[in-house]
Amino acid sequence: MPPAEPAPAPPRTVAIVTLGCGRNEVDSQNAAGLLAAAGYLMVADPEQADAVVVNTCAFVEAAKRESIETVLDAAALKEHGRARTVLVAGCLAERYTEELRAELPEADAIVPFRDYGNLPLLLGGQTNPQARSIGGAASAPPNPPEPCRSSCRSDCRSPGRPAGRDRPGCGDGDLRRQRDGILQP
Repeated sequence: MPPAEPAPAPPRTVAIVTLGCGRNEVDSQNAAGLLAAAGYLMVADPEQADAVVVNTCAFVEAAKRESIETVLDAAALKEHGRARTVLVAGCLAERYTEELRAELPEADAIVPFRDYGNLPLLLGGQTNPQARSIGGAASAPPNPPEPCRSSCRSDCRSPGRPAGRDRPGCGDGDLRRQRDGILQP
């Protein structure tokens, strides 16, 4: 008689914290669908999750500040709670991808829009340090985020358009000279 197969591990739980506009709500729903299809159990409370995805906003300084604080709160759950993984997605991750990878070690990965299709892979328990430097996904996610059509005109979702075209100082990328990483002094 062959040895019994071990029971499959229960799906890992994931909470998505959504900040910002209604478009982020749609992106979070799409990400939740992608993760659920990959076997993850979605939960509403980050304190009950094995992984937390923070879908950030970068429209104004207050939104950037709230996004960073939310990421740090999620990272604190790795030390004092159940969470083992924190991913940063959304407009802040799109606009400041490399800066956040360098300046926000509390996050396990910074996920720009083009890499949303990699969310299940990133949450797969991979301890590979390359996870912090994902880029150029081989295939597009099933429902990639669309360019923002809101009146804010922040251009964070328009990869073909130069950052800052509509708003002075938008997307300048020189975060090291700013006191709190991405916040203006």
